[in-house]
Amino acid sequence: MNSRLNIIYLICSLFILFSCGNDKNLKLVDIKVNDKELSEHLLELNKHDFDFFYSKIYVDYKSSSVNQSFKSSLKMTVDSAFSGTISYASFIIANFIASQDSIKAVYKQNKCYFTENFSYISSIIGVELEYEFLQSMLLGKPIGVDSTVKYKQIKEKDKAFHILASHKKRIYKKIEKEKMDVDNEKLDDIFIKYYFSASSLALKKIIFEVPSDSVSIAINYVESIVEADYLLPDYTTLVISMPKDTLSIGLSYSKQSVNNRRDHIFSVPDHYENCNQ
Repeated sequence: MNSRLNIIYLICSLFILFSCGNDKNLKLVDIKVNDKELSEHLLELNKHDFDFFYSKIYVDYKSSSVNQSFKSSLKMTVDSAFSGTISYASFIIANFIASQDSIKAVYKQNKCYFTENFSYISSIIGVELEYEFLQSMLLGKPIGVDSTVKYKQIKEKDKAFHILASHKKRIYKKIEKEKMDVDNEKLDDIFIKYYFSASSLALKKIIFEVPSDSVSIAINYVESIVEADYLLPDYTTLVISMPKDTLSIGLSYSKQSVNNRRDHIFSVPDHYENCNQ
């Protein structure tokens, strides 16, 4: 990261820490950054600086037809696989493991299992999601970062954020007004905006727009904690808006830890049957 940005970020982080503890009336000072500095900051945040992650997660899931909450444990080997359990009313009802190729699960109540390609998750949700997307979201990281893209800083009415976008502001105006001619648009069909806190440069929100499918995805990193010098997610929300439905997911983390290796243990009892049979 640019040395100037490093110093600014450190000073601002200390300022926030002491202002919250000593004087609630102090006003935070916005950090001034140009496109290049903010892009470098995005690339720096995109790095995975630990190999293992663990957390308990309380999941709240809502759609037009479902309103459900459950608990989960998550073990992750970064860039390889994540696994865990799903619990309801203090009982473990399922075990799962996901890699970049596949997802497997065992359902204890039904005494069955399934094995599918990772794209199976996309078919359930109705939006194409890749392994990298879910991994980065679960870790509170940037998503969809491309080092070859020349990101642009754009201004909006909300001054609480510095916004870095994959495309020019006029494109987003077309999307908002539903005036984009998707068939004639020469740019990529996925448009991303990263929202950074103006006072700390912490990544707070990511918005994806997919006009060709009339889909938008909003990820909010609402709360974070520092554990072993790493910034980790504490509360995250995901909202997927589609023509026929809107999905809302809340993730409340607890007992987060990093670099404490936990092996992925997954097995299917011999007497379990395939859930799809």
